[in-house]
Amino acid sequence: MKPRQFAKPARPKVAAIPAPPPASDDRKQIFIRLSPAQRKRLKQLAIEEDTTVQALAFGALSALFVERGLPPLVDGRATS
Repeated sequence: MKPRQFAKPARPKVAAIPAPPPASDDRKQIFIRLSPAQRKRLKQLAIEEDTTVQALAFGALSALFVERGLPPLVDGRATS
């Protein structure tokens, strides 16, 4: 006796994942290494201040520039 053969179900068509839009500027991402505890503290601070980790880091870097006698960062770029 021959085994029964079942029709394979048709695969649903998957939409192509669109490419990310081109960057509107030339900003680059930077990374720092933090321990899990440090990362948690930073995320908690962002939550408490109702902001983002990005905004906290940007503000801290801008303050560092000012402390060193340099122009503050504005909109992700150093002022000229």
